[in-house]
Amino acid sequence: MQSVINIREVATMAGVSPATVSRVMNGKNRLRTAAAQRVKEIIDQTGYVRKKQQAVAGTILCFYEQGEILTQHAGALLHLLDERCHLAKLRLVNIRSSKHAPIETLIAENKVVGVIYLSGHKYKSDILLPAVELNSYEAYQTYSSVDCDDFSGVVDSLRYLREQGHSRIAYFCDREINRAENILPRVAALPAAYHAAGVDYDGTLICQEDFAQNQHHEVIAAALDRWLALPEQPTAIVMTGDAYAASFYGLLAERGLKIPEDISIIGFDDDDQSKMVYPQLTTVSKPLEKMADMAMNILVNAISGNDNGLMKVLIKPQLIIRDSVRKID
Repeated sequence: MQSVINIREVATMAGVSPATVSRVMNGKNRLRTAAAQRVKEIIDQTGYVRKKQQAVAGTILCFYEQGEILTQHAGALLHLLDERCHLAKLRLVNIRSSKHAPIETLIAENKVVGVIYLSGHKYKSDILLPAVELNSYEAYQTYSSVDCDDFSGVVDSLRYLREQGHSRIAYFCDREINRAENILPRVAALPAAYHAAGVDYDGTLICQEDFAQNQHHEVIAAALDRWLALPEQPTAIVMTGDAYAASFYGLLAERGLKIPEDISIIGFDDDDQSKMVYPQLTTVSKPLEKMADMAMNILVNAISGNDNGLMKVLIKPQLIIRDSVRKID
């Protein structure tokens, strides 16, 4: 007899999300073998059969910037949003860059019921539709927003280094990233972050410079030379993004310094580069799945008439400990 179990019950039994069950059934899972096999076994045991897809209840427009800073994360979030829209019987239409048809045309042609503004997208519609901002920090918000709690990620990085015996901790960030709304919390309150982590803040160990995209190598070289010339050199460095890892690793090696034997280093984002360098980079991982889930929950509730008002949700990231930090006396 066919079971009446639903996808959420399958997900609970397997210890995964409903979206993950959907990926396994569609053959698109990127799970480790054991997790995917567990989902398949539960599906076989329960006789779960997914109901034929119903007609979509409406369309969600997702606006995002072309050439944005966090391209890898934006792509991952778009994928997660698409899965969650599918589960909610909604269709996701991605609108890239500011070059698009008039919003009225998009709404008329797509039966639009809600909007997502992703990663600090500047375009905002005057049309009154339920909307949410995702991966976008704004001091004065127009819509409910969901973001990573970057400040706590910085504090966790600094605190972990302190626990490993480090007290002279340098910090690297470029001013262009500093101005990006979805990165601002990582650098706007650095003194407060150092204080919260129990680490002394020293302005001579902070590097914030202006430079063009992909021209950070020379700036990092100058920062390292400045730090290494100090009477008390830093024993650790925190970067505001993993994108700088390759340059730091190479330039430190050129100066005869080994990671982590001579100097420790921590990144932010947990992107592909963090696993491509050697030793692999300790970094902060953004909770992308939780962020996508919360954004969709807020939006679907608003579409259903259960709007909880203007919300600002910050989700704590996770420090991923790898091999780039050494404990010192």
